[in-house]
Amino acid sequence: PEEVAEIYGEKPRKLDVMIPTENIEEFFPQWYKRYGSSAGLLCKGNGKVATAMMDAGGMGEVECHGRECTFYQEKACKQIGNLQIILPKVKGLGVYQIDTSSWNSIVNINSGLKMVKGMLGRMSWIPLVLEVKMQEAHPTVNGKKIKTIVPVMSVTSDISVCDLLKMRLPARQAEIVNSGVDDKPDLLFPGKDGS
Repeated sequence: PEEVAEIYGEKPRKLDVMIPTENIEEFFPQWYKRYGSSAGLLCKGNGKVATAMMDAGGMGEVECHGRECTFYQEKACKQIGNLQIILPKVKGLGVYQIDTSSWNSIVNINSGLKMVKGMLGRMSWIPLVLEVKMQEAHPTVNGKKIKTIVPVMSVTSDISVCDLLKMRLPARQAEIVNSGVDDKPDLLFPGKDGS
């Protein structure tokens, strides 16, 4: 978009981003999807259950085999992640979406977000960086594993770990439970005579 190109140029390799919510299913849904050339979406699954076009027409629920599915192995189905992000340096309140069918990008983004959440107790509204770097991959082509270098996205931070840790959620107050103490001390609940 024009407003993004104004800040980052036409083909940025690095974006300052923030995640808008803690629910990964809302901001980074990941599905196995199969499309037809004229029929549009034929199947959408999560690795366990899918909604698929039935032979009789209409959509129905079927078992999803994920990477073990014949359609996936024949490259007719792809795992797709739809990453929705806030670009804090871009004017406006827009949410932008970047789609990827790169297994390596999906793994890297999930791992980066899991690390942030593990360190800080949250991942939303933390200044992060979405970056594309060249990474070694080992796809199988014609039954043989090959080594190749491919562009892959990852979520990182330009902030030091010490500064990131300052954004950590405060520790929850411990609840003190002492069964040997009266819950209603006399000083707080005066007797009938006002004492």
